[in-house]
Amino acid sequence: MLLMDKARLSAIMVACSIAGLFISSSASAASSACLIAIDAGHYHDAPGAISARGRPELEFNLNLASKFQATLEKLGIRTFLTNPNGDVESLFDRPLSAEKAGATLFISLHHDSVEEFNLLMWQWQGEENHYCDRFHGYSFYVSKRNPHYKESLRAAKIASDKLLADGLTPALYHADPQLGEGRPLLDKKRGIYNYKNLAVAMFGPMPAMLVEAGVIVNRDEELLVETPEYQDKIVSALTAAAVDHCNRLASK
Repeated sequence: MLLMDKARLSAIMVACSIAGLFISSSASAASSACLIAIDAGHYHDAPGAISARGRPELEFNLNLASKFQATLEKLGIRTFLTNPNGDVESLFDRPLSAEKAGATLFISLHHDSVEEFNLLMWQWQGEENHYCDRFHGYSFYVSKRNPHYKESLRAAKIASDKLLADGLTPALYHADPQLGEGRPLLDKKRGIYNYKNLAVAMFGPMPAMLVEAGVIVNRDEELLVETPEYQDKIVSALTAAAVDHCNRLASK
């Protein structure tokens, strides 16, 4: 497992503390009340989007999942990895395994692409690859079919608010019927979409959201999402949502 160095982890924890995002004073009750399922999107035989420099999305997702898990566990929040090695194929099995583990919140980690007709060709290290520098940013997806839709939406809002405060911008092109998929936007300011048939959000009894952490077919953003500073912002935002969820469960 790839763990963050102490300085970076400390920076995230300080940021959370300043924003009032730490576990409540009844820390043991809060941490025992929740379990966060962390899902690295895709698997080895279908690794998702291919970045502008030819790397599979799965690599980005697994790396981010490891960093997110390390941060939560340092805060005393229990976690469960649904796809720890990138070899779990079934999207239906992931929320079900999370349910069996006792998960109370499901967060699926992804990195974004664009519709195929938006892609152009370039050469990187002698190899031809697809890219699109037109779009960038993060986005969140929830499903109105999730039995805890309101709680899912709340988690997405909290995470997005943290990213906005840190200077990131949401990707809105998915809502465009010509440039994207015409996906319904639930919250334009925060980049939150309704994905009605999102498997990982439909087939579990817990709140669930999916995050696209950045557009890896964008040549600049592919490099950006791999920087410690950017990853810390994503992890901090997701941690804010997880901590709020744990505190709310502990207060019930």
